[in-house]
Amino acid sequence: MVITHYGNFIFQIRFFLFLKISFIIIFRLTLHQMRFFQRCYFFAGLIFIFAVALCFLFFICYSYFLLLIFYII
Repeated sequence: MVITHYGNFIFQIRFFLFLKISFIIIFRLTLHQMRFFQRCYFFAGLIFIFAVALCFLFFICYSYFLLLIFYII
């Protein structure tokens, strides 16, 4: 139980740090390059949502993989 709680805590910290950094990067890009993003806001939003979903799934699978390794050992 300690390993699962510790693993979930690390996963949550990683995921929220990733979200925070990505939102800061997207916000600064939209501030500095507003003209470029006015043309392709829709595609940029789709790509961003797709990337966040992929990273979320990757971190979930990675955390479960680590938990399986700990349980096997």
